[in-house]
Parts: sequence; structure tokens; C-alpha cells
Amino acid sequence: MEDLNTVETVVRKDPKVIEQCGIIGIPPHDMHKVYCDPWTIGYDERFGSNVRLQQALMYYRPHPDDSQYTYPLDFCPIFNADTQEIIHIDIPKVRRQLNKAPPINFHAEAVKADSGFRTDLKPVEITQPQGVSFTVDGRVVSWQNWSVHVGFNYREGIVLSNITFNDKGNVRPAFYRLSLAEMVVPYGNPEHPHQRKHAFDLGEYGAGYMTNSLSLGCDCKGVIRYME
Repeated sequence: MEDLNTVETVVRKDPKVIEQCGIIGIPPHDMHKVYCDPWTIGYDERFGSNVRLQQALMYYRPHPDDSQYTYPLDFCPIFNADTQEIIHIDIPKVRRQLNKAPPINFHAEAVKADSGFRTDLKPVEITQPQGVSFTVDGRVVSWQNWSVHVGFNYREGIVLSNITFNDKGNVRPAFYRLSLAEMVVPYGNPEHPHQRKHAFDLGEYGAGYMTNSLSLGCDCKGVIRYME
């Protein structure tokens, strides 16, 4: 995560990146509106395999709450994570100027100003007057004769252990441990530079490390029990 944040900071200050932004219509004083999605490059034959590389997929965002994916930029800086510098910029043969379409913004204030909130939806109420059907003892959840220990770590995220089923008094072990070993995501777009977009989401980024905390009364409805 620290590397990813560093890429965007370096990109905005790099003279060659600023030059490329100017070519497609972004003035130097608007560099704070330039963003990027850093992606790890597992291998690029031009640079060998002894360097940690990231590609910065570039975007423009008129307002911090606008969707940056409306404004993709046509060039791609290559970042050396060891030296924290831009070592190359991939530039297409045919340039594409900055998109001038109106921004897309789903922030609550923007929706309210644009069209207002819907008023034709009836409320949804979830009630369990007799309580829930599960019990929680520390990290162990019991439900419908099942018992499972719920763990969590930075690489894998949620980890389920010691899963058993009480079969009429006979506690049967079902699984010792269940977790994601890896999640390989090859996006498969042959267009440059997207052919390099192939992520090992657990090994390179960490499913647990990238997890956001939920808040009671916001992300789930009903009788909810959150774990740390």
C-alpha cells in the first residue's frame, strides 16, 4: 500500500509526466487533478526480473468526488519501486486528447443537486423479535448445529477454522481451515498497456490489508454482530 501511494505522489511531480499531460490538454497548474491506479508489473522483458516495477494507469478527475474513470489518459508511466522514480513512459502512436464530457459524481450532495433523491421507495424493515439464531463465543460462531472459528489476517482476509457439525450429538469435523490461497485476476485486454494488468490480489496486495471496516446501521440491516 505504501508503494501505491508513493507512485501517485511521484507521478504528479515528474517533469516528463507533466509534459505528457500538457500535450493532451492538462496544464501544469492542474496536476493536482491527475490521478493514477498503480499496478504491479510481474514482468516486462524491457526491464528484466530484478526490479520491482509498477505501471501507473493515468486518469484525470475534475473534482475529488468525480469518477476518474470517465477521464482515462493515453500514456502510462513505469515506476521503479526501489528507486521511487519514473524510468519510462509508454506513449501511444496516436494521441488522445483529454475527454471533455460532463463529470459523473455519485456523492450524495451531487445527486441531490442534480436530480434529488428518490421518493417512491417504501421503507424496508428487518425484525427478529425473538433474537438471532446464532451465538458468538469469542471468535467462535455457532449456528444450525455448525460451529466455526472466524479468524483474520492481512494476506488472506477472513479465515475459517475448526468447522464442525453436531450430528445428533456426534460432533463431526468438516474442515480444519478454509481460506483463499490466492486470487489471480488476468484482465485479458490486449490493448497496451492493459495487457500487463494481471493481479495476484492476495500475494501482491493482501485481501485483509485492503479490507474496509463496516459500520453498524450503515452497511448491514437487522440484528448484526460485527467482529474486530
